[in-house]
Amino acid sequence: MLQEMNSAIYTGATDGERQLAEAMGAVMQSFARLAGRLGQGEWPAVRLDAGGLCDALAGLDMLLAAGGIELGANSCRPDRVQALLEAAGYPMSALQELATGDYRAFAECVRSLVRRDLAEYGVHARGRDGLLARSAHAGIAEAETARLTGLSRNTVRKVLHA
Repeated sequence: MLQEMNSAIYTGATDGERQLAEAMGAVMQSFARLAGRLGQGEWPAVRLDAGGLCDALAGLDMLLAAGGIELGANSCRPDRVQALLEAAGYPMSALQELATGDYRAFAECVRSLVRRDLAEYGVHARGRDGLLARSAHAGIAEAETARLTGLSRNTVRKVLHA
């Protein structure tokens, strides 16, 4: 989660702030997954996701109970933990909706975050076919192109021979 975010925010945070944001993000992600499954009526998966939420909460509890995380001006600053969470896709608005018990608003916030991520991915993916064609024109083998892009060789081949 944190590895993909703004590096300035990440490097400006302490280890404790990063650990706390990771643990809090895991709890929120697990809760969002559970809420989604409940909303869709996917009962067999609900039990697994409930266990995942319990594990995430236990991880957060262990982190806080270990005494390694101290909130305050000289250690974990809440504003930096908040910035880490927001950069990882968990804005305070979603947390506030969750805190008030407004799960529908929280689920909508999660959906809007996913929509944003999909749109961002779409922007990057639009240039994929042109880049693959350039690699072929440059004499780079399909196998190497697939390895470098993380695409399957069949995908590269289909794009190049479409």
